[in-house]
Amino acid sequence: MLIPSVLITITSSWAQLPDSNELSERLQAIVQAYHDAGEFHGLALVARDGELVGRYAVGEANRSWSVSHDVDAVFPIASLTKQFTAVLVMQAIERGELRLNDMLDLLPDFPEAVGKRVRVEHLLLHSAGFQDPDFAYYLDPRGSGKTDGMIAREYLYRQEPDFVPGTVFRYGNAEYHLLGAILELRTGKVFGELVQERIVQPLGLKDTRLANPDVVRAKRPSDYVRDGEGWVHPTQFRWSHWQAAGGLESSLLDLHRWNQALVNHELLTAESTARMLTSPGQPDPYVALGSWVYARNIPGTQVNLKLAERRGAIGGHAVLNAFDRERGEWVILYSNHGDRTLDTLSYAPCLPLDLFSAMHDGEIVRAEKSE
Repeated sequence: MLIPSVLITITSSWAQLPDSNELSERLQAIVQAYHDAGEFHGLALVARDGELVGRYAVGEANRSWSVSHDVDAVFPIASLTKQFTAVLVMQAIERGELRLNDMLDLLPDFPEAVGKRVRVEHLLLHSAGFQDPDFAYYLDPRGSGKTDGMIAREYLYRQEPDFVPGTVFRYGNAEYHLLGAILELRTGKVFGELVQERIVQPLGLKDTRLANPDVVRAKRPSDYVRDGEGWVHPTQFRWSHWQAAGGLESSLLDLHRWNQALVNHELLTAESTARMLTSPGQPDPYVALGSWVYARNIPGTQVNLKLAERRGAIGGHAVLNAFDRERGEWVILYSNHGDRTLDTLSYAPCLPLDLFSAMHDGEIVRAEKSE
């Protein structure tokens, strides 16, 4: 698959930065240092100026058979799916199928008294006030084949918001099930079909689809969590049950292509992309439509990245996608050991921050400690 270059204006500061081969070797050493310290087991991809710098794999995809990770692995992306859902919503808005200020009572049979208080934008911002479906639903071993519309009718239609919609940020899955139900109503297609038609096919993605743990996929890692000093398999969830809230699987190269499409406006106009990746300021300045957004200083430099970030985790599977769309830089990480270093980019030293730092000759925390 040919991956087109991203149209990014390169600043003169690149001239002082390492060339791609030197940088790739440094990135590999950083990833290995985190693995040697027991803090990272999985896959990493780094891009600069919209182009792939390198992919890296450390640790085991399957501990029982001592199978090493492979950079071509396919893995569940959990709540990173919400970023895809947000793009589908913005596409529907561009097509005239939906508006950000549409009210939730557009769903048939949704209680009018509640529906007239909740807007599509509230759902995208996790500020609608709904409780998530009973967690046992995601553990149901049966292949239910339920769509977001069915999930919404079964679990969410009888709820009253816990607070005035739009006034409080509370993260959860309920809002994105409702967004999936709205997309289903307005487009006539369920979430998995929309992903294929409006994202996968236009971008030529090979490994992105609704996840199903019953279907055997080549190079799909097993997942693990700590139990004292050892590792155990966590509870096995039904990934597809999350649908628009967290039901997709993908790969490093597919997510790389996804980021290229976002920064190069292949799926959305520049205006819609900016709207999606800019916080309205309320109810939380950290929260945009389907992503978190914030500035992050590169330690030891004057560089301040403007990051859009989205994480996801199911069982021991954890994923991070963080990118600066103006610079065309991103870091994509996947762990099958639930590593916490994927979670702290906004406020603490961690693997993704060190990878960004390497691109700007900044301070590298883990490499210094491991020497």
